[in-house]
Amino acid sequence: MDSNTPISEGTALTTLPDVTDTKTRKVKVMASKPTGSRPNARTEDDYVKLVIEAWQVAVVGILESGRWLSEARANMPHGQWRAMVDTKLRRLFKHETARRLIKIAQDERITNASIRSLLPPHWRVLWELHRLSDEDFEAARAAGIIHPDMKCKDVARFKKTRERERNVAKLHAAHAALGAGASTIVGNLHNQDCVRALDGPGNFADAATIDLSYAKVDLPFYDVAGRVLAHVMKDGASLLAWIGQVYYLDALNLLREHLNFQFPLVHVLLGNRRQQIISQKVSTNSKHVAWFVKGRYQGPLIRDTIIVPSSLCEPEKNYHDWQQHESDAHDWMSYFVHEGDCVFDLALGTGTFGVVAVKLGARIVGYEIEKATYDIAVARISLAHSGLGSRTSEGERRLLNFVAPRRPPLGSPPNRRSGNGVPLIRRPLTAFRPLPSQRSKPRDAWSRSRR
Repeated sequence: MDSNTPISEGTALTTLPDVTDTKTRKVKVMASKPTGSRPNARTEDDYVKLVIEAWQVAVVGILESGRWLSEARANMPHGQWRAMVDTKLRRLFKHETARRLIKIAQDERITNASIRSLLPPHWRVLWELHRLSDEDFEAARAAGIIHPDMKCKDVARFKKTRERERNVAKLHAAHAALGAGASTIVGNLHNQDCVRALDGPGNFADAATIDLSYAKVDLPFYDVAGRVLAHVMKDGASLLAWIGQVYYLDALNLLREHLNFQFPLVHVLLGNRRQQIISQKVSTNSKHVAWFVKGRYQGPLIRDTIIVPSSLCEPEKNYHDWQQHESDAHDWMSYFVHEGDCVFDLALGTGTFGVVAVKLGARIVGYEIEKATYDIAVARISLAHSGLGSRTSEGERRLLNFVAPRRPPLGSPPNRRSGNGVPLIRRPLTAFRPLPSQRSKPRDAWSRSRR
């Protein structure tokens, strides 16, 4: 049939592969015969079948590519396969992608015909599925996680969920092994609304912490939290409030109706630990903590900024997406919490602040309304109280080991430098006091001359 021949209505069109007119650059089409007397005799089920078959062509192509690459690598001399991929197949993929395609094609879980209709036609997603353990793969299949529209982030989210489930199971198993030893601290932890604290005694907390949801819809709860905190805190007690930057001022004003705002405290996180606030078009590497006081503060001088090096910036999200870093909490709470104090946390969450308070030698009184989260907090705090919890990074996270170079002023004597070019004169950028071993170190000659 000539390319200019008109095609009648009801004729199915199929594009011919590799049939191109080099002069006019027009792709020729082939007209198949009508499937019936009517213009369109296909039913809905027929279309569903055709779409599924066409969709699976991409998956089959990925698996076939991996099989041919595997066969070529097995039959070619050493080094020839890599050269072939780097030269003749470089427009398709690199050698690392070729190796991944081979592993995908060798995975019997993916090549199983019974699951092929569920697989997404993207080799990157198939690679992430290949990396799942057999247990996680079967769990994802049973839960309906594997479907043609899934993406890499879906696999990553599922892996994180499974890892948290395992962490929670291990935590509860360790807590159950404590037996009666865990009952000494559970009595101060309540699985109920923090408003119930208004019915109890007041003026008993030496310090308090709060870390509520950063969503705008939860802003009114800061007013309720302010009333509860003003009731339970002693005069002169400090409150550390972890507040999101977007609605920082709104939450601040609600809490100021009940407590005195002292000063903003900031964690500066170096490295890749950044949070993208899409609504504000901001990528931030800082965490803001609002410091409130009931009455007047009578304690020592506080440094308002702590800089955390990149080696210590790995987030802790073992049990919840909103879980705070235990070391970050320790940085600020070590200022205001002392041995024998009572710390009040009106929203325990997974118990991070309670764990830090116990490890600092304080008692914890807290409320959490969600049962599953409350159980996690009880287990973590009980283990910390028994000395079996994860070690606080008080020793390993002494940020005095992290110091920044400081250039001498103009006109001063030449600056002595170490072998790597970093000035030997450094200043700490943390809120911790020097360790005894660091206090005993003599100052170098240049440092003494400047003073």
